[in-house]
Amino acid sequence: MTKLLEVNGLRKRFPIAGSRSVVQAINGVSLNIQPGETLGLVGESGSGKTTVGRCILGLIEKSDGSIQFDGRDTGSPGLFVRYKREPLGRDSKSNQSA
Repeated sequence: MTKLLEVNGLRKRFPIAGSRSVVQAINGVSLNIQPGETLGLVGESGSGKTTVGRCILGLIEKSDGSIQFDGRDTGSPGLFVRYKREPLGRDSKSNQSA
């Protein structure tokens, strides 16, 4: 069975303004999700849960590692979002009787 989502060695570093230093937000996150599975990502405040999600969705660029969705490398930021974007919200006319 093909993995729906495969993340290997995901890392994200944020530069500190006015410095050569960086903050390592996530370091070496790997996970696999098969079709039909659900994953819960838990951790303390500031542990990088949101950063992992943003990297997977392509909302921010990863520093290192690989992310594949449905067997395809997500590549640059925003590619996954464009690839699987579905309209959000409700169609107000869909609840009206004919």
